Amino acid sequence: MYDEIQYYYMATMPGTRLLIITLGSEQNTSKGTLLPWNASYLGGNWSNITQCMIGGNDSWTTQHVVFNNGANDQWALKNSPYSMAYFTRDDIPTHFGVAEAWTVGDMYQESILSSIDSNRVFWFSGSAGIPGGPQKPDSGGPVIQNTDHRPGCHHTLPNSDCWPLNWHPIMTHLQEAGVTWQVYQDNPNIHGQDILSGFQDFNATKPGDPLYDRGLARNDSNTLLTFYKQAVNGTLPQVSWIISDHSLSEGSGYRPQDGAWQQTAVVAAVCVGNSTNSTALFVTYDNAGGWFDHVPPTHSLNGTAGEWMEDPYGEFGYTAAGPGFRLPFYIISPWTRGGNVFTEHADHSSQIMFLEQWLQAIGHNVTTGEIDSWRRQYMSNLVNAFDFDHPDYSIPNPPLPPSPPKNLTGFCSTQYPDNLTSIPYNQVRSDALTVEQGFKQVRGNLTEGRYLVFERNGFALSNTGQGFISITPATPKHETPMQEWVLQQYEAFGTSFKFYSVTDKRYIDTVDIVYLGNSEGYSLFSDGIYWDIDTNGNFQLSPTPAGFHVFSVSYGNRAWT
Repeated sequence: MYDEIQYYYMATMPGTRLLIITLGSEQNTSKGTLLPWNASYLGGNWSNITQCMIGGNDSWTTQHVVFNNGANDQWALKNSPYSMAYFTRDDIPTHFGVAEAWTVGDMYQESILSSIDSNRVFWFSGSAGIPGGPQKPDSGGPVIQNTDHRPGCHHTLPNSDCWPLNWHPIMTHLQEAGVTWQVYQDNPNIHGQDILSGFQDFNATKPGDPLYDRGLARNDSNTLLTFYKQAVNGTLPQVSWIISDHSLSEGSGYRPQDGAWQQTAVVAAVCVGNSTNSTALFVTYDNAGGWFDHVPPTHSLNGTAGEWMEDPYGEFGYTAAGPGFRLPFYIISPWTRGGNVFTEHADHSSQIMFLEQWLQAIGHNVTTGEIDSWRRQYMSNLVNAFDFDHPDYSIPNPPLPPSPPKNLTGFCSTQYPDNLTSIPYNQVRSDALTVEQGFKQVRGNLTEGRYLVFERNGFALSNTGQGFISITPATPKHETPMQEWVLQQYEAFGTSFKFYSVTDKRYIDTVDIVYLGNSEGYSLFSDGIYWDIDTNGNFQLSPTPAGFHVFSVSYGNRAWT
């Protein structure tokens, strides 16, 4: 597992939930209208300069302001016009290459609409201590801002950001179950590890205690160099956390290309190691970093225990704490190779729930009580991202980034002090929202926001203008417009969808779509019977599920209006 701070990276990646599918992203400012814009649109050396660009603010207050009770319309006005910038493949080729070689999750969200501390606490434990959750009222938290973690409450009336935290991070449960684990982080870097010291379980430890030695100690046993060596020789513990050095974190004032250098080192060590055939690496980012997301955060209904709280700053009243905006997320393993897109709702608690599933499968009964019931029901456990029946042990070769300077401290401020490009107000939509053409095969339960092609036995569901489903031959690139469909969920997190054709926006039917797992595809069920296509290309109805392969496609900037 790998952790950094996030930029708005995957906005133009083909086959993911792209900018072009959702309109209404225009932000009106005193200078006109602002659409999402490519940070290096001026060309020349701006691709290097804007690597140092700072987008916006990521605090609890700012994220809730731009969220605006779900309207998601205050980014340019109340955060920063620079928050609406995004990168393309030309800007961050290594990130694109790694993500597309394996499986990218395009609905993975930060856990809390807030900054680093809140989300790292959630990443380590499955909770930020929001009132009404599994934690006792006097357990510390709720963690909603970055603080110095000194004992006591950093805000009062009502109390918030109270330390230490008297609930258990997942490492405590692993230790009790006899599961080996380690946090890896280079010695000079305390950014991230200090979060663990804020838990009472770790706060009370000393050198020689397993929790201290595996989670807090800074010595040769837990550096990234040690991780690389252990990954290569196959001696890693069962569970590892990797915390990137702050200068390689891709956060404000630090470059994505330098973080990419560390990513490739971690990925390479895992892929060439003796344990590569039994290892999964999650590459994840802790919070949204103040960068725009055109998809409003998915969250629970008003009043859900452990998810909603009274804003302690008195600005937003009773509000959702999270989940927040989407983050880049990809999984490197033999069971996720092949350029797939995983579409299930997920957040940092999903990684813990995956650990639970995996450990139970190998005989360890590990279940944390810190994740609230809503997240357990509606956030993915990530299992459907894997195809355990068809591993692919080949190793791809994503583009390699340049090595970072030896001293990154102050690099951006000295080399590129003027890194804020001019803002392209009043762009036309076709220029601002150009995305790459291509496709990805879909894994996991479906969510909205994509153009989809449904194929079986070499044929595809099509709209040939007859007012009902037709069947035409599938193509290798899945680029035929009449084979593209848009789904609208009846209710959040449900499996029932309205089925619309892209070519004429015709409503065809309401279909229940269920993922069958392990590359078996998706069943389509309507009016008490399953859809099917036989080997001769005939549409037929069946009493048993038939697996359709689904592809998320991006061709021609076909905006859904």
